[in-house]
Amino acid sequence: MVSADQLEKLQWQYKSLEAATSIAELDVAEANVVAPISGFISARYVKKEI
Repeated sequence: MVSADQLEKLQWQYKSLEAATSIAELDVAEANVVAPISGFISARYVKKEI
């Protein structure tokens, strides 16, 4: 048995988590990096900072 107050709090927490999940999914969907042309990387040059 859960009181009405506890049930309402749990429902709001659930809705909040759903919203946070939706935002995280959107962030992941927008984080994809797509090359403007097809091909492959033949060499990469990296400069290490000391």
